[in-house]
Amino acid sequence: MKKTLAVAFLLALWSFPAWSQDTGVYLGASIGQADYRDACGDVNVSGCDKTDTSWRVFAGYHFSRYFAAELGYADLGGPKLNGVATFPSGSSAPVSASTDVTAWDLSAIGSFPVTDRLSAYGRGGIYRAEVDASGTVTINGVPSGTSSFSGSNTGAIFGIGLKYQFLRGLAVRAEWHRYFEVKGDGADVDIDVLSVGLLYRF
Repeated sequence: MKKTLAVAFLLALWSFPAWSQDTGVYLGASIGQADYRDACGDVNVSGCDKTDTSWRVFAGYHFSRYFAAELGYADLGGPKLNGVATFPSGSSAPVSASTDVTAWDLSAIGSFPVTDRLSAYGRGGIYRAEVDASGTVTINGVPSGTSSFSGSNTGAIFGIGLKYQFLRGLAVRAEWHRYFEVKGDGADVDIDVLSVGLLYRF
């Protein structure tokens, strides 16, 4: 009888979410693509690439099944120029430029369970971005002008996503999020990121 009760108790613990399963620390990593919206819109240059590979690592804490706080660090790559620029005078010259953006972010995450394993979530928070950019103009085959820019700014981050828990403690999630008005050299750019990632909850 005692053995039967012990087995039933263990099965109940496995079958029904316990408080400890809905709370706790989690770690994760994601990879995706960053799209620098309108980064090439005001630049009259052929060969402007406004997308780049991005990755992010993060740690968070689930206060409940419905709410968590998350801290992340992301390498967002940056837009690239490698082509011919046309100036207002009508003259043109080869140019090349690259930008690298990294960011820390802190978010509140609200989740809505769709099924026992699938949930939808949204995030809102703040970021702190660091931007490094450099560029060169070549005239008659000789680099004649080089410029660089370094800066930082704080702004808002917003995102939505889906999370699927396929093993106890281990989940995969797909997400879109945006860093609003990241300040570059003379322009503010919104960065959209599409990513997939894994997280493990302790």
